[in-house]
Order: sequence, then structure tokens, then C-alpha cells
Amino acid sequence: MPLIARVMDQGEIEFAELDRIAVTTGPGSFTGLRVGISAARGIALAASKPAIGLSTLAGFAAPYIAEDDSTHVVAAIDARHDHVYLQVFGTNGRTLVAPRIATMRDAVRAALTGPARIIGSAADMVAAAWPKGAEPPLLVDQRGAPDIDWIARLGAAAADGYGPPKPLYLRAPDAQRMERRRIRAPAVRPQRGRPSCDRRTQPGRIHSVADRRRGSRDLVDRGCVVPARQRTGETAARSQSAPARGPRRARGLPRGRRRQRAGVPPLPARRLPGSRPPPARAR
Repeated sequence: MPLIARVMDQGEIEFAELDRIAVTTGPGSFTGLRVGISAARGIALAASKPAIGLSTLAGFAAPYIAEDDSTHVVAAIDARHDHVYLQVFGTNGRTLVAPRIATMRDAVRAALTGPARIIGSAADMVAAAWPKGAEPPLLVDQRGAPDIDWIARLGAAAADGYGPPKPLYLRAPDAQRMERRRIRAPAVRPQRGRPSCDRRTQPGRIHSVADRRRGSRDLVDRGCVVPARQRTGETAARSQSAPARGPRRARGLPRGRRRQRAGVPPLPARRLPGSRPPPARAR
């Protein structure tokens, strides 16, 4: 907003004198798209002017289509993790490949439909993955953002009633995927002799103490996680009435004594190669 205010001051123009507010809607950074679109819609609402949303990929390709519309234009934006946001324009500016997220291999395959010019923040990446035996691209223009002049031209030429700008998201945000991965607990088989989930009283909840996840105070069963402190009195009673699984290890005792108490034969004594066996003890 301070940058917009400085530009308006240098141009000696008031917001009420503007005809339209044009903003790019992506694809791109999630935070950047939300901030930019929110600022554009706020200015349009305060100045009572329409707001127009334009694709960033179309903003990249617009000057090259206006210069020569007889060859293909490939607009590519770096999406990280060996992926790109891609759109391919054919003759007369018609869309051959709609905006999508694609791997580098698929992006190169889509760009090989004919002699093409590659433009965008991922132009060098696509050109580096170009097959050696194929015809090289006509032009590779690496740039981080589309020309602001062409964004203004496209905004002025857009039809009325275009609707308020909305972000163009081509994939889910990384934070949402990590949250789903964190919430989705692994399936744990109920322990033998322990009561499992009572779906009649509390569907999807776990009532077993033996299914406690290591390093956590939560109980896990078939992907359902319930804090241990939320267990009811009935749950605690059921857990206490469950039969024991087997003899527990006595803490504080040597390993041999624990194995002896559990009814497991002791492990054979380890000897180094070439050493003599220990003398037999007299009983």
C-alpha cells in the first residue's frame, strides 16, 4: 500500500479518477495473491470502481502474442519441487493447454507441440530440460513478473461484468497438506486382550490403554486420536477390567533376572574368538 500511495502521489492522480483496478490473480505465491487481491478489492470498494482479475500467465504471454500471434507461446512459472505452472497459447492467442500445474517432464512435452517461445520465471528451467534431439525453442525469456503496462492494457480491454477477482489456486497450500498429514494417524491394530473402540456410545474413539503412541499422551486406533485425559469413568473401568496381556517386566532388575521372571530362558554367554570358556561353578 505505501508503494501504491507513492505512485499515485508522483502521478498526481486521485483514486476516484481511475477507471478500473486491475490485479493479477495467479497462479503464484498464496500469501502474495491474497494480499494483492485484497488490496485491489479494497481500493475498488473505497473508490467505487470495478476490480478486474487477470491471469499471471496471460500477463506473461500478452506482449509476445501481440508481437507475433503465428507461433506458440509457453508461459511457465516456477512452482517449486520440480513443478511449474503452465499455460500454452497457440495461434491468434487461443489456449491450447489450460492453466495447470505440471512436472517438468510434462511441461516440456506440452511445449513440444510446435515452434514456441518460452516466457516466465521458469523459462530457463523448461529450456534446460529440453530434449537434445528436438528443435530448440525460438526464444527463452526469463523474467520474474509480467510487464505492468500490459496488465493495465488487459484490464482496460476486459469486458464489463467480469466479476470480482479471485485467487487462481492450482494446488493445495503446503501448510494444509502438512496439517492433513499430521492429523491422519496411522492405523494401529488393537492389542490382544484389550477392549477396542465402542462405536455405539462414542464412535471413532479409543478406549484402550495399550494402544498409546510412544512419546505422546494420545491414544491411537484406526486413525482416531483422543487425548487420554478425555476418557470417561466407564472407559477407565473397562480398561481396568480387561485381562492382562502377559507378565510385565520388573523394572530396576538386571536383564537376566527380568527374563528369568518372565519365564524366558537366558541368553547364551558371549565369548570372543580364541577365548577360553569360563570355569563351571560348583553347586
